Amino acid sequence: MPVAAPAEGFPFHLLLHLETNENLTLKMVIDPVTGDWFEGTSTGQITFEQQPDGSIYLNGRLELPKGAYRYTYNNWIKRTLDVAKGSSLFWTGDPYTPELNLTAQYKVRCPVAPLLSQSGLEVANSNQKETFLLNINVSGTPNKPEIKFKIDYPTATDGGEFYGNSGDEAITSAVKNINNDPAALTQQVFSLLAFNTFLGKGASYSLFNIGAEINNL
Repeated sequence: MPVAAPAEGFPFHLLLHLETNENLTLKMVIDPVTGDWFEGTSTGQITFEQQPDGSIYLNGRLELPKGAYRYTYNNWIKRTLDVAKGSSLFWTGDPYTPELNLTAQYKVRCPVAPLLSQSGLEVANSNQKETFLLNINVSGTPNKPEIKFKIDYPTATDGGEFYGNSGDEAITSAVKNINNDPAALTQQVFSLLAFNTFLGKGASYSLFNIGAEINNL
């Protein structure tokens, strides 16, 4: 939908073809309700058009090589996440409703014992810690974003050594089970974002009677 501006004083047809590189820093609001935003570098080509009646159009795609995404979960947990490569914004006319293809990652290094307890397993070293990536995919448009979650456990095939992970198959299996169980995934997303750890077997939201100061963790 084009955006109309007063036509008086602008009797022209303006057409601009713009090419951006990583020297351009882009900041935009992703969710106007929560105030969630993206800020980072962008590359690509876009076309800006303004009609004599004041209507404005934007077309094109911007890739987002790197940046930060401020995300709000359940209206009170706020976290700043790293934007993953492959994210992009795509305009097809309305400058305020680009199609979102944004993947942000929240890195957590935490004990694996609570995670494995969900599968009835124990670890020899109760203090063993591994690194996990909580992926948050944002699609849709800013006025109607769609959010999906997935937990990754980086192993040797995808740079697990860089994160200091052991590549334990039991951990890989436990993470897979969580991703395949929507209810369990919702609980673990909350726990990872709120407390930087997994929720152990038998624990529940009733344990999380903590006030808004959680945002300062």
